[in-house]
Amino acid sequence: MNNKKNLIEEPPNRIALRKMTTFSDKIEVTNQTERIVVTPFEKNKILRMYSVAKKILEGEMPHPLMAVVYPSYVCNHNCQGCSYQEANGKENVYLDPQNFVKLLKSLHCLEVKSIEFSGGGEPTLHPKFCELVKRTANEGFELGLLTNGSLLSGQIADLVVDHFTYIRVNI
Repeated sequence: MNNKKNLIEEPPNRIALRKMTTFSDKIEVTNQTERIVVTPFEKNKILRMYSVAKKILEGEMPHPLMAVVYPSYVCNHNCQGCSYQEANGKENVYLDPQNFVKLLKSLHCLEVKSIEFSGGGEPTLHPKFCELVKRTANEGFELGLLTNGSLLSGQIADLVVDHFTYIRVNI
């Protein structure tokens, strides 16, 4: 238990700090004290992934635990200040379901455990979003969703309740 605490609060050197920051974008490193600043939530995540962190510190490259998938480059809002329109234009682009099945197979080979549906737009706008979710859940992946929340009703809301480990709503 003491080793876990030291891993988080007092890494042995600057190299360990750099390696540690690669597995969470929420960890901040201060050069003056060479300590990692984390919130209680991130600290718990680090402890749950102790074996992964240990491999990184030993110079190994563990398999990815999560993949972020963009099922849609379409958004149903036109928020002021959002770079979506500029970055994605007006073309409706969706992830091809057949390519998604191939992707799931590849992610299994990489030992990925979870998939977050996110996007260059609103992921729930994919015409076959419900099918993608069911397929992903049936393949044994944990699911997360990053959404604007505007379509969280009916069948999509039921899917979220039944299959998703977490959901983040950004407005």
